Amino acid sequence: MAGTMGMAPYKALVAAGGGNMPGSAVLSNFISIQPQSEISRQLQLLENIDDPTHVERYRVFEDWFKYTQDIPGAFYLWLVENLFWKNRLIKGTLTVDGRTVDMGAIDCPLLLLAGSADHITPAPQLFAAAEKVGTPAADVT
Repeated sequence: MAGTMGMAPYKALVAAGGGNMPGSAVLSNFISIQPQSEISRQLQLLENIDDPTHVERYRVFEDWFKYTQDIPGAFYLWLVENLFWKNRLIKGTLTVDGRTVDMGAIDCPLLLLAGSADHITPAPQLFAAAEKVGTPAADVT
């Protein structure tokens, strides 16, 4: 959205949230990307309503996924502009506190974990980070 409309929609959401990005708006955006996933989870719950293990797993996921926190607006806008829209971290042009962030300086062992159906951070996007860090390939899992 930022590519075609700039930061205006995000700034409007923050303004509507009184200077914060409401967690409820973040959740709505996540759900609207793939609404069929939300419907599917609800239908699976109905199918398995007599299975206590399924119901508990559903409840735990809902507690984690649905109760998002508000995000300070300035921080949210910085994230959208620098990380999502302009992709400065991967491009090597991200500056924090006057210093350029160098992913190549990361040389500790890494465990990269991604969901195969994650539509917020797709697995190939996460795994591409391994090419930018200084961690030897043998130490990336």
